[in-house]
Amino acid sequence: MVIVALVLLSRGQDADGNIESGRPGVYTARSGVSFRYPEAWALDEVEGRVTVATSTRALEAVAPLPGDFSATVFPPFPASMLANSNLTTENVLANIIQARGDIVAQSETSEITVNGHRALRASFQTATSEGFALAIELPDGGVIPFVAEGAPGSLAEFEAEALEIAGSIEPAQVEPTSTPEPTGTPVTQ
Repeated sequence: MVIVALVLLSRGQDADGNIESGRPGVYTARSGVSFRYPEAWALDEVEGRVTVATSTRALEAVAPLPGDFSATVFPPFPASMLANSNLTTENVLANIIQARGDIVAQSETSEITVNGHRALRASFQTATSEGFALAIELPDGGVIPFVAEGAPGSLAEFEAEALEIAGSIEPAQVEPTSTPEPTGTPVTQ
């Protein structure tokens, strides 16, 4: 049985259910990464994959609606796994974009720096969303995938916040028997 923790953060919501941005919350995932995110956003962790979004509606939607935007931090690919599988950072980026579904447009891959680390970035569009993906290289040779995605037309509004989230990602020590404590009030489904 998988237990899903959904965290609602204590801020106001507008008529569309969007949560107002506020000061950053900090979250440490079971997968061993921590990051900052707008405290007013909703958060969901499933099997080490953490998604923060502008609203609970955005977390639950199959296709984002106007005003919806989310950022997902995936568990790191350890260097040993990449080496044993002959995977490169480029492969990780390509795979994470392909997993988004029917890609109708994709930019060329570009190299950027995220929090002092080399990263590869590509933007994409599906029939119902737009966003970008990053593959962030770690000093130990591992790679952390990251995807920011929202309704068509939302990237311009939320790109800076998504890049701030990505820029705050750091490896973290997680106790094997502990459960991370998110900021906010847990709600069970």
